[in-house]
Amino acid sequence: MRPFRYSLFVIAAACMFGFASQASATIGWAGNVWPLHGSTAVPTGSVTVYAQVWKGGVTDGAGQGADITAELRYTTDIAPQASVAMVYNTDIGSNDEYKGDVPQAALAGASYVDVTVVFTDQQNEINGTLTSEQGTPMPDYTVLAFTTDSSLWRPQTRQIMTARPDQTGKYRIRGLPSGQYYLVAVDPAEQGEWFNPVYLDEHRTGAARVTLADGDSKTQDFKVAQR
Repeated sequence: MRPFRYSLFVIAAACMFGFASQASATIGWAGNVWPLHGSTAVPTGSVTVYAQVWKGGVTDGAGQGADITAELRYTTDIAPQASVAMVYNTDIGSNDEYKGDVPQAALAGASYVDVTVVFTDQQNEINGTLTSEQGTPMPDYTVLAFTTDSSLWRPQTRQIMTARPDQTGKYRIRGLPSGQYYLVAVDPAEQGEWFNPVYLDEHRTGAARVTLADGDSKTQDFKVAQR
């Protein structure tokens, strides 16, 4: 049996933590986490964690409310913290419910699991232009952002994202969690390698570095040699 212990954070434009009865521009409440604090699980498979959030004028309607993201962070007595993105599950009254899985591999051999659910309505953003040295837009390239923490270089992690520039050379990457990132322009033909640790390690050299805090918007322009 693996006991679950919980904490819950809300990061919003004008409040830290829930229960703030302020303007509808902020997340007003989060809770109803399941499994319950102190509950136990036999690690025969992954365990799905559910949590709900309310934001006035956003989650009240049918379907997923706009510009809200959720992250599930889990720590055990035998492993450091890891995180996965939670996905919208369903409406519960005026609340949106999200879910995310603590994988079986993280539970095996652990005596307890600390779980933190983080809701935010602040979208981090990296934007800029990708052009040739002569200033010509280069829409055939891809901008790759990946965390400086190599332990997170794995498929489906939220800390690796890409964006293709438009025909004017402008690109935008939204939704990266706070942290430090490498940023590099790559050939889109290399798409299958974006989560490969060897590939990412090779592209650290010469990459730009960007630090994102909650709600940050950073600009990074690139100039590449024209083929």
